[in-house]
Amino acid sequence: MKTKFWGIVCLLLAGAVVLNQLKIIPHVPVFLIVMTLVCGISVIKNLLRQNIPAIVIPSTILFFVYNSEYSFSDIHTKTVLLIAVLTYFGLQFLFSSTHQKKIHVLKKKFNSSAHYTTLFGENIQYVSNKELDVMSARCFCGEINLYFNEADMKDDTLTLNAHVICGSMKLFIPSDWKVINQSTVLFGEVDFYSQQSKIKTLIIEGIVAFGEIDIHYI
Repeated sequence: MKTKFWGIVCLLLAGAVVLNQLKIIPHVPVFLIVMTLVCGISVIKNLLRQNIPAIVIPSTILFFVYNSEYSFSDIHTKTVLLIAVLTYFGLQFLFSSTHQKKIHVLKKKFNSSAHYTTLFGENIQYVSNKELDVMSARCFCGEINLYFNEADMKDDTLTLNAHVICGSMKLFIPSDWKVINQSTVLFGEVDFYSQQSKIKTLIIEGIVAFGEIDIHYI
């Protein structure tokens, strides 16, 4: 499903570039068209997932792109970033009750979950839960290292909801785990190599913006 989605995105981008070159969409730079489609689709995806805080990041990127092209505001970059950070955390707190209800349901349905947050610093955590089903890890302007060598999954599947904003997340996982990346990546990277033959599966969801997730096998 994710492969088909990005296939459609690539076709839309190709069509937009063709229309631009044919002057059907005049006076609009190709880069602006591409960024509008990519960030716009990211906003729609997060709205459909009811992940309201995550729309702040692509919206901020769009502001920078359009402002650099049309100069409709002389607001300082640091001020925009401060507004974006405050808006993100404000929405995060406002919608936290909904998120907590979802986690509560998962706790009833499953046996175990785990939650880690790093803000402007470095954090090292050793995950020791033996029947993990779902967990969340958030890293904002910092670095977090998660070690899973003593952890195990229930039903051979673990879903990690990761939010990495201007930071770095390193996952140290057992060699018998395979990784499926379903996260939204904006000016970032999720670095891993797939091991299709493995039985246990780590599914990564969430968003990576101006940051990275590195996965190491131990």
